[in-house]
Order: sequence, then structure tokens, then C-alpha cells
Amino acid sequence: MRVGVSAWAPDMCSPELLRELRSLQDRLDTIGTIHLNQIWGEVAAVQAHHNMLPSQFLGEHRLPQ
Repeated sequence: MRVGVSAWAPDMCSPELLRELRSLQDRLDTIGTIHLNQIWGEVAAVQAHHNMLPSQFLGEHRLPQ
């Protein structure tokens, strides 16, 4: 068994929270997961707030791996 860090989805997490999760992932040397492109509303929300697709948003912030 291996423990990791997780975030719900890019439309529900601020960039600051995602950076903190990535930092925790690095400190613990563990995996990170996030739900991605689950529903059209998530995609639309990230596009509206960040002017990019969810995968682009995560890639820009190097989150998570």
C-alpha cells in the first residue's frame, strides 16, 4: 500500500492549493492524483476562470504528477 496526496478537480481548487499539494507531494516523495475532465462543467469553469483547458491549467502549474 502507498499513500498519496489528492485534489478533487481543477475547477474546485485554487492555484495556491494545488501548489501546496504539489509541495506536499514532493516533501513526502509520493504520488499525486486529481480528477480531470470529468464533466463539461469542469472544463467550462476552468476555461472561464483561467482561459485554458484543465489539462493546460495543471501543466502550467506542474500539478500534480
